[in-house]
Amino acid sequence: MLRLRLICLSFLLFCGSLKAQTNYQSARPNWTIKQAFPTENSEWQMDGFQWLLYDRQINFSTEEDYYHYVFKLETPEAVSTLSNIEVSYDPSYEQLFFHKIVVHRGKEVISVLDQQIPKEIRKESSRDRLLYDSTLAVIFNLNDVRPGDILEYSFTRKGINPLFKGHYFAIEYFEKPSLIGLSLFRILAPTQKMPQYYLANDAPSPKIIGTGGDVTEMRWVIEESKPYEYYQNEPTWYDGRRSVVISNYRSWEKLNQKLLPWYTIPLNDEEYLRSVALELTSGDESIAAKITRLSRFVQDDVRYLGFENGINAFKPHSSVEVYESRYGDCKDKSLLLVGLLKGIGVDAAPMLVNTNLRASLKEEEVSPFFFNHCVVVLAYEGDTAFVDPTISNMGNQFLEMSFPTYGKGLIIAKGTKKLFTIKQVNEGKIEISEEFTVSETGASEPTKLEVTTSFEGIEADNIRSYFTGNSIDVITKDYEKYYAFTYPHIKSTGLLEIEDDREANIIKVKEGYEIDSLWVLDKDTWRASFVNTQLRGILSYSDDKNRSAPLYLAYPQRFIYNRILILPSSWGLKPNTDLIEADEYRFSYNEKAFDNDRKVVVRMVYETKTNELAAEDYDRFVRDHDKMLAQVSYELSKPKGLNFSSFSVNEDGGVNENTTVEIKHGLFQVIYILIMIAIAFIFNLLLSKRLAKFDPAPDSWVQKPRKALGGWLLLFTILQVLGVLSIFAQIFTFSQEAVSFIGLFSENTSGALALSVFGKKLYQLLLFIYSLHALILLFKRRSSAIKVLKIQLLITVIMTGLFHLILQFITSSWETSIWFIYTIQALLLGIWYFYLINSERVAETLVIRRDGGVIFTREEQMLIDQAAASDETKTKDSTNNEN
Repeated sequence: MLRLRLICLSFLLFCGSLKAQTNYQSARPNWTIKQAFPTENSEWQMDGFQWLLYDRQINFSTEEDYYHYVFKLETPEAVSTLSNIEVSYDPSYEQLFFHKIVVHRGKEVISVLDQQIPKEIRKESSRDRLLYDSTLAVIFNLNDVRPGDILEYSFTRKGINPLFKGHYFAIEYFEKPSLIGLSLFRILAPTQKMPQYYLANDAPSPKIIGTGGDVTEMRWVIEESKPYEYYQNEPTWYDGRRSVVISNYRSWEKLNQKLLPWYTIPLNDEEYLRSVALELTSGDESIAAKITRLSRFVQDDVRYLGFENGINAFKPHSSVEVYESRYGDCKDKSLLLVGLLKGIGVDAAPMLVNTNLRASLKEEEVSPFFFNHCVVVLAYEGDTAFVDPTISNMGNQFLEMSFPTYGKGLIIAKGTKKLFTIKQVNEGKIEISEEFTVSETGASEPTKLEVTTSFEGIEADNIRSYFTGNSIDVITKDYEKYYAFTYPHIKSTGLLEIEDDREANIIKVKEGYEIDSLWVLDKDTWRASFVNTQLRGILSYSDDKNRSAPLYLAYPQRFIYNRILILPSSWGLKPNTDLIEADEYRFSYNEKAFDNDRKVVVRMVYETKTNELAAEDYDRFVRDHDKMLAQVSYELSKPKGLNFSSFSVNEDGGVNENTTVEIKHGLFQVIYILIMIAIAFIFNLLLSKRLAKFDPAPDSWVQKPRKALGGWLLLFTILQVLGVLSIFAQIFTFSQEAVSFIGLFSENTSGALALSVFGKKLYQLLLFIYSLHALILLFKRRSSAIKVLKIQLLITVIMTGLFHLILQFITSSWETSIWFIYTIQALLLGIWYFYLINSERVAETLVIRRDGGVIFTREEQMLIDQAAASDETKTKDSTNNEN
């Protein structure tokens, strides 16, 4: 309690020591240029206003940042929002001056700045993260602003953080959420210290002015800058806006040299921390155990709390003070852990990272403002390990501790010259098993639900703080409320059981519930629905048409859901399996029945393989996830009055609706198979007869010995074998189709789609038979094989493209990736087609006739033909003589 009071007192003294300005008015700086705003244009209106002018000018020599805004207010909502002018600054090193606040009403110009007394409030925008700074917000609440007015104001921030005196940093985005009539961005800097600029996303190059004098100017002028469209779930590291980054740091090495003294622990403090580290690890034998002990001490026993005013936004506090006060921000805790690790002989250093930009940090864009977090990197047995000292309640030994995928970082140590790439993947999974003991419809006893959840790896780390920070009563009530959204009449049968194996980093939770009125009577039909809202939430995404930004994916993510239904008697359900897989994700569905169909087990596994999805793949992603969502919900139904013991027949002697549907589906499936078998048999019979009569002469007379299957023809033969096997597998595979095998017979599937998929499968069956015959002819080196194979190649190209076109037209899903792959396949098949036509090897190999007779050389054949002609002449002469 005494420590808490001292902290609160020090915070009040800290706040009281900050002195804000008393006068916020001044004339516009004389180094700025006066920029007139354009005439209003109704086409620019967005959200009830027109943004006529955005004007920003920076003078690095005078350390001033000037802003000038002009808005045309169209609606009361816009007036309410924009007539409250709020500007923040840090009084520990900055000053804020307003130059103009005027309202243009027709031809009248009303000056407001002299009439308003601003309010000051302490901003503390990061207070929710236990970070306190000295930022103040100055607010002008304007009076008598009306729709139709034009609001114009300008202000300047003067000053720079003293830690970065002589260094210049800025970033400007040329696309804002709203359209802007005119944008001006202007930079003035000493010619000798002119910063570099880096353009992103096709941002325009600046106009360079005054390169021969002491001051150089860079200027961007953009008319009608288009608004940037944000999409849901954009990765934090992705920014599609046109922008420019300005910095006069030439390398990360130079920035590291600047930061290194601030992150260097004095010798006296090093000795003190060494004694602390030895005391904390006195009971640990191995170095790994010592590192784990020190890491957990800083993570769990040193609170995350920071006062980041002025230079302390970048410079850590004394590590000894942090240890004794037992609190600090990320850089404080990181430097403390570094000092403790060095105390036991472990080489360690702080590393700056960005929790949003992550791996998108660029080697050429150097600025300390690109970092918002600090962690620890250490060397252990020739390898590199990482610890985030701000994450508490972690499991496993330090080498297996989960570490966020920060991507890249700047190690603050001697010799650092560039960013360090962090190669670490966090393993983890969540597995939920829900076992329902389903009661009979109309029965008085409730349905029982037992839930077992296992959190492993990083998932255990993520949930552990919640379990340790709340009582078991609160957690039990929270879990019950969660299930009440799906099952309104649910109640817990007791407190949760939580087992936390911190060394293995596995947390298991067991829950028990009873559900009254699980069955709902709907139009004389009893229905019971089952759904896991957590899995449904993971699989749900908005359908953003024509999305141009990538999609963020939680990675690595592995979620396993098991649903076990124990039914009063046999239900007659048929097992089902499904697999939906892409380069970025994988979903499997497995349904099995046991105990005479009284126990139904459904297992769904969803996992991600990367942390983002390309924009061009988003439509395919949504379609796949819609298919997954269709599997998440599960419903049992039966007509009113039907008992499970006589489930197939109801009281009126009618057949149960579900049973009827299953019989219909089964009948359709049998008919489907019989049709396929009959067509295959007839086609094979007709094709065999046709090929038996097709026995063309060889394309070329060849020398003995005859050629064997070799050269490129051997490769073609191997590919033909693989192609036949691939076609055979496609006949029985529906994972790549727009509808599953079961869905082919569903009433919810359109007739056009079902017919198209059926036609495609029939085509694949016939192509398999035809390709198999072609392959046999090829192995026999028959002369007929050439033409048969050419026909096969042509049919494959034409029919594959045709079915792609038909199915994409029916499903209204045009995937360029499919056509790209098809184009490549068509080109390859075309190459083989012309190879069969023009290859001498083919002509000299595929020469055997149906009767297996000898093929002669051209000279031999000429002699045979002459002899045959001579015999024919002799025969005619003999006949004539007899006559």
